[in-house]
Amino acid sequence: MGRIIMPNIRRIDTDGDGNPIPHKYYVTGDDRVSPTKALPGCTTLAGHADSSSPDGLMTWAVNLYQDTGNRLEYKDSNLIARDIGTQLHAEIEEYITTGEEPENASKLFGAWFSSVNENGVHFIAQEMLVYHPYLLYGGTLDAIGYVDGQPTLFDWKTTDEYRLKRDEDGRLTGKTNPKKFDDNISYVVQLGGYMAALREMAKTEKHVLPTQAYLVYVFKDTLKTKWVKVNLDRAEEVFEESAKLHKMILGSKRGGLYAV
Repeated sequence: MGRIIMPNIRRIDTDGDGNPIPHKYYVTGDDRVSPTKALPGCTTLAGHADSSSPDGLMTWAVNLYQDTGNRLEYKDSNLIARDIGTQLHAEIEEYITTGEEPENASKLFGAWFSSVNENGVHFIAQEMLVYHPYLLYGGTLDAIGYVDGQPTLFDWKTTDEYRLKRDEDGRLTGKTNPKKFDDNISYVVQLGGYMAALREMAKTEKHVLPTQAYLVYVFKDTLKTKWVKVNLDRAEEVFEESAKLHKMILGSKRGGLYAV
């Protein structure tokens, strides 16, 4: 079970003023990819397969406004959720790198830690940068480890287990049934993108290729976890179609939809 050799990739997360931007990747040392070309992130391409509707996002924003009286609460809520997820990822990264639990670790880390130990996970890589030299995208996968002897690709997600319940006037009344997690198509397709990149990189670099993958949800409201197994072959197929769609969309934005 050898360690993974990291590719020569760098990721840009901020603009010149230090403001967060969608991840961009630059690859050096591969003649198939220009070192000056900014590659989009795997998440961006996978997003083309997302089944979420703008109406759903609008309803969420309006409900937050009703609850708080702050019409910009959706922005604050997004920032808080992102910060919580970032903290958990940082704690997981520290643990996998050092083998030691972080000091004053969050309760979410405790839930995650119990879950991976119960499943006997042996990690060999985390926060690994990957890229695809032909589909031209980059990505940062969360982790690779062994589960029951099988190399496994992981993606950590923080969310709530239960949906909020409202009355007919839209007022918050409590919590209802657990969320369904089979409609987060872009999450699944994103793992397919990581797998496609790993498969291509394995042709020239020493890489362990995962044979299975899990989305691991860590719930903020119940401090539980849920492991969702992904069909990697299908996820990879759909991602490649999403990558083609991304290329078509870029061509359209450059004038392809307009008569000359």
